[in-house]
Amino acid sequence: MQDLDSILAKSNTLLESGKLESAEKVLVGFWERHPSKPPQMSKAIAFRLSDIGCYASGMQILQHLIQNSTPSADVLAVSGMIAFRLEKYESAIKFFNLALRLNPDEAYLYTYTAKALYKSGQGQEAIALLQAALERFSDNSDMWTFMGILAHEFLHDGPAAKTFYETAVSLNPRNLDALNNLSVFYLKDPGRDKIFDAIFELEPDHHMAHLNLAFQYFLESNFDEGWKHYAYRNARNQGNKKSLIHTIDLPTWGGQALPNASLLVTAEQGLGDEVLFASIYPQLRQMVRHLYIGCDPRLQTIFARSFPDCTIVSYEDLSAGLNRVRKYPALEGAINAGEIDYMVPLGSALQYFWSSHEALRALPTGYLKADKALSRDMMPQASSQRMKIGLSWRSGQLSTQRNKNYPFLEKMLPLLELDGIDFYILQYGIEQSEVDTLRAHSRGNVVIFEDVDMKNDLEANLAIMEHVDLVVGPITATQTLSMALGKATLGLANGIPWWSFGQDDEGYSHLMPHCKILIKHDAITWQEIMQICEHEIIARRDTGACG
Repeated sequence: MQDLDSILAKSNTLLESGKLESAEKVLVGFWERHPSKPPQMSKAIAFRLSDIGCYASGMQILQHLIQNSTPSADVLAVSGMIAFRLEKYESAIKFFNLALRLNPDEAYLYTYTAKALYKSGQGQEAIALLQAALERFSDNSDMWTFMGILAHEFLHDGPAAKTFYETAVSLNPRNLDALNNLSVFYLKDPGRDKIFDAIFELEPDHHMAHLNLAFQYFLESNFDEGWKHYAYRNARNQGNKKSLIHTIDLPTWGGQALPNASLLVTAEQGLGDEVLFASIYPQLRQMVRHLYIGCDPRLQTIFARSFPDCTIVSYEDLSAGLNRVRKYPALEGAINAGEIDYMVPLGSALQYFWSSHEALRALPTGYLKADKALSRDMMPQASSQRMKIGLSWRSGQLSTQRNKNYPFLEKMLPLLELDGIDFYILQYGIEQSEVDTLRAHSRGNVVIFEDVDMKNDLEANLAIMEHVDLVVGPITATQTLSMALGKATLGLANGIPWWSFGQDDEGYSHLMPHCKILIKHDAITWQEIMQICEHEIIARRDTGACG
């Protein structure tokens, strides 16, 4: 039987060749074939699997080790880390607590336990744990960093967070997490280069620091600098499958006209991003002999109708450790036959079209088209002369960090009291408690499409929006569909979205001129934002101006 060192070396060779699945099979196979499965060998294999993002396999080996031997603190700690990365936070807390019992003098175990507590919705418990731990480990930079995160995200106390991050950096000037979190407070500072230079000296490709700078440059309308930093968005091994790997081997398009060549644009990021970014397709189609568009499967029929002289193909994603591998099975024949000449990720193509405020104004509005027949079938009651508003109040993905971005239904209920308005509910993933609340507050002016899967049936979303006068809600995929349809949109945002490239004097987005954005910030509550929203709706109702 091969020894452990040779197996680890073989797995490294496979990884360097991009063969993650083969590397995982080699490591797991070696462990499974070993007759005695000694603890040191099991731990080494499990740790290696965890390092390359094969968490499920690593956890399986660690569980066997825990069940068949007396586990050490480091085995329990790594088990906790893997459970954390698998988003099994309660299990992670149990593993970390067991590790702490064996080794209460390891500062990092308190920090990881606090992280798991926070992710499981126990923010106050996480703070209490770190406050107690910092009495013993006051010189631990990582612990101060996570205290800063809790202050910023959970307590919404910016000044305290900044102080904690500064303490972390003073203890360890090479703490990249602390530096990056601290840099957010200096984005609008003329002296911001100093802190970003410190980050890039330590890690030139630090993707989050580059993205923070990119977004700020975009809001300052510094397009050239913004796109330079935005290029770092697809860094490998970001974790949680955020990093995207394309397997297509074609020359990368650089913005030139291709009258005699074809181009494939590969999809990236979330659904709402794909919808917003699609504003470039009409212009891009005029630059090439033929345009192939990759997209989320939910968008395929919509894009086919909206861009009829393009070839629309959906992607398939495969897990690759810390990354996702994106493939287009329907295009393999065309690529092998040499029918596609160039490719470009969608986010990279933007720079050639979103290059100035003047360029943004030249983009089409209403570039997505609803299915007219479906729209007639779904909204036969839409002939009423009353104002019609499409309404949503949150994303489908909720967490302690994300929740601050949404007003939630409770804050929007006063809108239902407005006279002369019917509300069409566009919320995806709507819960029964929300349905019950809407019914309790309805005055016969609320329409709920309970038999429609708003998350996956995007055709239904557009069919309903086709008939409304205004779409209102936090900026999620719902609002991006509305904007792409050319509908008047009142977006609620916790900070200015980077893609708006700032706002005009009346609060409208430079990219989507029919979208007015009401900005929530630390000095204003969601209740106050909703009062402003109510006044805006009344003004539009009374004047008949929904654009």
